[in-house]
Amino acid sequence: MKIRATLPILFWLVTVFATAAAAVGPEKIFTAEDFARDRVPRCSANHEPTRMLVQINAKLSPYLFTLIAEPVAAAEGTVHRVGRIEISREGKPIQTIEVKSNWDDSVCRFFDAKDVNFDGYLDISVVREGAGTWASRDYYLFDPHAGRFVTTELTDDLSRLRNNGLSLVRKNRQIQAAVLFSLCGGTDVYRIEGGRLVQVQKDEVSTDAQGHRCIETIQERVDGKWKVVRRKTTKAPAS
Repeated sequence: MKIRATLPILFWLVTVFATAAAAVGPEKIFTAEDFARDRVPRCSANHEPTRMLVQINAKLSPYLFTLIAEPVAAAEGTVHRVGRIEISREGKPIQTIEVKSNWDDSVCRFFDAKDVNFDGYLDISVVREGAGTWASRDYYLFDPHAGRFVTTELTDDLSRLRNNGLSLVRKNRQIQAAVLFSLCGGTDVYRIEGGRLVQVQKDEVSTDAQGHRCIETIQERVDGKWKVVRRKTTKAPAS
């Protein structure tokens, strides 16, 4: 009799705790390292919204990002609306970013957060266009004064980059963009000057006639002009 009497109470307690846990939301707080190592949640196959708390800066309480994939019908390869990113903090909605891409699952697969302008705050981006060896991204910089993510002339510059991935070198504040030609790779290098993106090194990559060797011509900007600083030839990677 005692067991029968306590079952409804136990069921009620489980329900209460489950409801409370759902109200609290995600507990783990994701950092720049989690994004760099791709240790963040991604949308499920049935496009259920994904929620994640992100530490934009150690001095700020985490921001909650809700990634919602809602692709509209469009011709293959064209940029179209694919979903939205809802951003809130401490339970208060802050902004919604509409996402456009030629990839239906861009919101799920390619949402990223990194301090791209070296100001100590994480910025966010999603892939707008991409193919097998390159992608371009739409960037949104965190504005610490407004507490929101904004677009600027710098984000316009960044969105024009077609690359195989960006690496940020904080020591000398460089943005290194990987480039691919066939199976051969190189690196273009940029710096931020006056709020704009300035290329300081470009790597022209090609192959020999047989496609057996990679040929790189590396140039640096000297007194406003491009100067070849080195050339190198290496064996092409096996396909």
